[in-house]
Amino acid sequence: MSQLDMNQLLTRLLDKVADLNAEADIIANQEKAFSLKADKGELGEYKVTSSQQLGIRLIKEGRVGIAYSESLDELALDAMLQDALDASRFAKVDPDQRISVANSRITTDCAEINQPDTTPVEEKIALALRLESDMLAMPDVSGAPYNSFFEGESQLWLANSQGTLCQHGEFSVGCYTSALVERDGRQSMHSQGQYGRRFDELDSQALIEQIYAIADGLLPGEAVPSGRYSVIFSTNRFASLFGCFQGVLSGKWAQQGINPWRSKVGQSVASRWLTLESRVYMPGGMNIKAFDGEGAASSDLLLIGEGELKTLLHNSATARHFGVASNGSAAR
Repeated sequence: MSQLDMNQLLTRLLDKVADLNAEADIIANQEKAFSLKADKGELGEYKVTSSQQLGIRLIKEGRVGIAYSESLDELALDAMLQDALDASRFAKVDPDQRISVANSRITTDCAEINQPDTTPVEEKIALALRLESDMLAMPDVSGAPYNSFFEGESQLWLANSQGTLCQHGEFSVGCYTSALVERDGRQSMHSQGQYGRRFDELDSQALIEQIYAIADGLLPGEAVPSGRYSVIFSTNRFASLFGCFQGVLSGKWAQQGINPWRSKVGQSVASRWLTLESRVYMPGGMNIKAFDGEGAASSDLLLIGEGELKTLLHNSATARHFGVASNGSAAR
């Protein structure tokens, strides 16, 4: 569906919401994906898929109803709208829930994340096959069971009853492989992926060498006695560690009373050596978008500064609940 057609569809839906004396925000998403898998020197999978989904958050008399549809025909969307209206009738009144972002017209303006792809499919097939063959050529590698190339393109629209219409598009590619190393009766295995915005950014040889080095290094590993050790984290592992604690930054969890840091803004919560910032743009980043799940502009946020909690992540409802400004952190 073209941008013009989608804009018209969203406008018609919001007109129907207005006829119900309600308000709403709507997110529409369309995705295309292509993937290849190599197995035993042959192409084991060649898959092309597409999907679409439209979701509505309808608010009537302080009650919220949410519904989704994978079909964009009129009957299906009317049924979705009715489902949201019916769901709202059974919801509790929540005075903090309102459509607050008015007349936002943001389009993610970042050419880096949506570059055209003209790579012949033969080169992509060759990459998938090369991941397996080159890995099996490494010393003591007895298997490379997971080898794939994948790419995806997505378009997203967000509209609401207050005149907001935001758009976002992106394209990404990636590859993935694994190594099973066997030596002296021992086995170890490691798998890893590589991601980018252009096919020529993928470096299969560097990925193979990195995976092999980790799998080979794990081979002589033994149980480590309990104790205190200095640790060096890889970027991905460090992100995973922080992921275990992300709930303490949630304004939603604070509103629900389950965030232990809900009353600690302005207080020391960590070592003074810790500063944590959320940035809208990072070169090479895979999560770049100019607006949040309500259409509010994204912005750089200092979350923890030298150990002090500076703010929680707020959408419009949690911000209203705590009497603070929303900081563009809504998620759907």
